[in-house]
Amino acid sequence: MINQSASALNIAEPTPGASGTEEALHQPLRPAFAPLGAANENDDGELDAMRLAAAALAREKAREEAEQRRARERRRWKVLLVFLALLAAGLWYFAPHVVQVLPGAATAYERLGMPVETPGLQVRRLHVRWTHSAEGTPELLVHGMLANQAGRTMAMPHVNLMLLDDAGSVIYRWRIPVNKAQQMAPGAQARFRSRLADVPATAVSVRVQLVPR
Repeated sequence: MINQSASALNIAEPTPGASGTEEALHQPLRPAFAPLGAANENDDGELDAMRLAAAALAREKAREEAEQRRARERRRWKVLLVFLALLAAGLWYFAPHVVQVLPGAATAYERLGMPVETPGLQVRRLHVRWTHSAEGTPELLVHGMLANQAGRTMAMPHVNLMLLDDAGSVIYRWRIPVNKAQQMAPGAQARFRSRLADVPATAVSVRVQLVPR
């Protein structure tokens, strides 16, 4: 009876292997990943770096676009200035032809300081001499003749007289009437005459300019 009890007790005793298994089951689990806090800090750093890089890229792109806009604006201004310069040169060079086609343009040229003579009309028998008024005041007498050589009827022009100094600069300008006729037939002539007192002492010559009405 004692042996059987002992056998029963021996069978009931846990084996070393079984005891090790129970101890393993009761051990705490070890973490397989890094703590969440550390992972979030690394992610935030990468996101900040990406944001900075994206902001720098956006600034660089904006700077390039602004520079391209300024370059296009400069090109447009250059093209405009060249166009205006060519237009002004053309209007000046072809002024007689413009006035011939559009007589009213003569007034615009004159206001711009570029009076244009009427093509087809000529000044003949121009005389300039000193004379005296009834009171004995010295006066400059200018007289001459207009002739229509255009071969067609022309509008009667205005006659501008200019006093020039020894450098060829205009120091005085005035306009005189020719006659009441509005038109000049082909080959027609018309006289003009003018007296001027108080002539500047620097005047050395007189120029006559015909300007369309």
